[in-house]
Amino acid sequence: MLLLVVLGTCSALSAPAAEAAVYGPPPGKVIHSGLGGYGPGAVSDFTRQSGRHPAVFQYFVSWRAAPRDLNFIRGMLANTSRAGSRTALAVSTNGTGLTPRD
Repeated sequence: MLLLVVLGTCSALSAPAAEAAVYGPPPGKVIHSGLGGYGPGAVSDFTRQSGRHPAVFQYFVSWRAAPRDLNFIRGMLANTSRAGSRTALAVSTNGTGLTPRD
C-alpha cells in the first residue's frame, strides 16, 4: 500500500500542472462513483440499486502476476467500459512480499 502511495505521489508531483488532464465533473454536476461486485453486471446492478449510474466504478484487487489474475482484471476493465463507466483499481500488495524498495 505504501508503494502505491509513494508512486502516486511521485507521479502527481512530476507531471506539470499545465499538462494535467481534468477529469472533474462539469460545473454544477457531481461525479457519482461506486464499488461492488466483480461480475459482468456489477455496474448495472449498482445503478439499479442506487438509482445513479457511476462515472467511476472501483474494484479491490491483489497484486499478483498469474495470467489468470491478469485476465480477470482485463475482464473487469472491459465490463466496466461496456457499462459506460471508468475503472478505478485499489491494488493491495498484502502477502506479495513487495516492499517500497521493490
